[in-house]
Amino acid sequence: MEFKVSEEAGRKLIEEMRLEKGDRIKIFTKIYGGIPTVFPSYYLGIMLDNDETAGVEEVIDGVSFYLMPTDMWLIDD
Repeated sequence: MEFKVSEEAGRKLIEEMRLEKGDRIKIFTKIYGGIPTVFPSYYLGIMLDNDETAGVEEVIDGVSFYLMPTDMWLIDD
């Protein structure tokens, strides 16, 4: 099981979303049937959130990127 946000991707999101140190970005699953993905009918969403119950977390330049425990199945395999 591995959760990794590359520094390049993290910094791009920080820039694009105008994030600041201490901000938290939740990466989560959404059900959607229109596009084929590795997990049929799902895609990833991202949102600025402050939920403290991260399952896994990566910090880049003071900004946290995390998955909730309920979405950990994404990285189980």
